Amino acid sequence: MKKLCSKCKQWKDMEEFYERNRNIRGKAKCKACINETSKKYSEANKEKVKENQKQWREENKEHVKEMRKKYYEDHKEKMLEYQKKYKEEHTEKIKEYQKKYREENKEKRSKYEDENKERLREYRRNYYRTYNRRKREERKKNVL
Repeated sequence: MKKLCSKCKQWKDMEEFYERNRNIRGKAKCKACINETSKKYSEANKEKVKENQKQWREENKEHVKEMRKKYYEDHKEKMLEYQKKYKEEHTEKIKEYQKKYREENKEKRSKYEDENKERLREYRRNYYRTYNRRKREERKKNVL
């Protein structure tokens, strides 16, 4: 079945219209025309679009969080590879940022450390256990 696009005036298959515009009667633009119109509007109103997106994200924090989590889970390997590559390419930038953050948030960090002493102690203990275990294994491999 075909339908006439109200913008480009071409007869197109129903699949070329969005679901809400698939009814036979009434004016409707095809997907290509809607996308073109949307793109032109976005380019002409960048600041307004940016502000609307920011406001939507603020109003829908939980939904955004779920979407990001789902995306990460669906693309975990790609994300881990990207993070690894970024870390390798921006080591100095990351170190500078971390140093600046530590200097600017000394009170916040010390308060956190005071409130979570036991938890941090356990984390460090486990970290160094695994770190030392890896080092021992590497030394064994090198000797053999």
